[in-house]
This record gives sequence, structure tokens and C-alpha cells, in this order.
Amino acid sequence: MAFAITLAVVDVLLRRRFDPVLPPLVAPATLGLILLALGFLVSGIRYRAWGFELTDDWVRAQWGVLIHRTATIPRNRVQTLTSENGPLDRLLGLTSVTVHTAGAGAPDLAIPHLEDGTVEWLRSELARGPLR
Repeated sequence: MAFAITLAVVDVLLRRRFDPVLPPLVAPATLGLILLALGFLVSGIRYRAWGFELTDDWVRAQWGVLIHRTATIPRNRVQTLTSENGPLDRLLGLTSVTVHTAGAGAPDLAIPHLEDGTVEWLRSELARGPLR
């Protein structure tokens, strides 16, 4: 709703300032489509930047496009794995998981939008506990 109001305001301001010969709402609709395309592009780049690795000793996640970040949790500190997925995630067969660790104030590791099969594999692997 706010997006549509913003586009309408842009249209009014453009018409008042430049009195274009374009039909009403063409300029803001074009701007809206460009912004929507950029949003999809940025979302896709951010999605591809996420990754995780499960070894005998660690659960490690990497993310970030401009600033690369890594979080590592020892497997012997993993306590539970919770998952959540909204309607769009369910439609696409994706689930976001959070790896919870033992200890007060211990950090959690969130891994977004994994395929459902990968989540089940991760859950079964972590349920086995540390391998050493």
C-alpha cells in the first residue's frame, strides 16, 4: 500500500514539475518495475551468498555479499534444531532452521531457506551427536 502511494506521489510531482506527455502513472509504474526487478536481483544474490558446512567437529555457516561472515559452532555444543517456514517457503519447498547451542547466552546459528530434504538430513546428522 505504501509503495503504491509513493508511486502516486511521484507521478503527481513529475506531472507538476515537467508536465510530461506520457499517460498518467507510466513514469512511476516504470520506476516501480525497475525497483521490483532490483529487489529480486538483490534477493537472489543474497540467497546465493548463504552456505553451510557440517563436519565431524563443526557446524559452520557463511553469508554476506560485500562483507563475508562466518559462524562456527562445535557439534558437541548443539542442543536442538528448530525449523520454520511460511506460506511462500512451503510453496517453494524451503525451510529456515536455527541451530540452538548449550549454555546460557550461547549464540544460535540461523540458516535460512534450505530445501526440505537438506533440513531432514541436517536434523538426522545432528541428532547423532558429535562424531568424536
